[in-house]
Amino acid sequence: MLLGNAPALAAQSPPLLSGLWVTQKMPANDFELSSFAKAVAANPNLTGICLHIGWKDIEKQSGKLDFSAIDKTVEVLRQIGRKYELSVKPGAETPAYVYEEGAKPFLTRANNPHRPNFGQKLTIPVPTAVTLAGQSRFRSHGTQFISEISRALSRSLEDGMPRIRFV
Repeated sequence: MLLGNAPALAAQSPPLLSGLWVTQKMPANDFELSSFAKAVAANPNLTGICLHIGWKDIEKQSGKLDFSAIDKTVEVLRQIGRKYELSVKPGAETPAYVYEEGAKPFLTRANNPHRPNFGQKLTIPVPTAVTLAGQSRFRSHGTQFISEISRALSRSLEDGMPRIRFV
């Protein structure tokens, strides 16, 4: 039963991830990539992989982006026929040059007892140190970073837009 002028169908939103997905750190070398490929291919129940990589692993030097680890891993997943999502992690994964160029560090500790770095000191950038209007270098650099990673992934999309999450 419809009430008043309410639409009969709700607006469609993007599909949710469904099926069995796992979170996996981006393989760091060819041996890890080979082991990763074998494990993924051996599990027919696996729908997709949520890959994560640190910002410092993509941009070791200011303005010099290296997507080779992502490219290799995505190619393996395409060959196997698995979906993927990519998360780029800043925070404790922020490159050292960001601090050298003026971002203010915030010192904390890893509080999750289930993580291998539990209790260790972590340095993360103070968010306002990167986004203040007076720090336009970091703002424009972040825009460039997002543009470059989107462009790098756009050359082989299954559904028109990669799933990129900045966490």
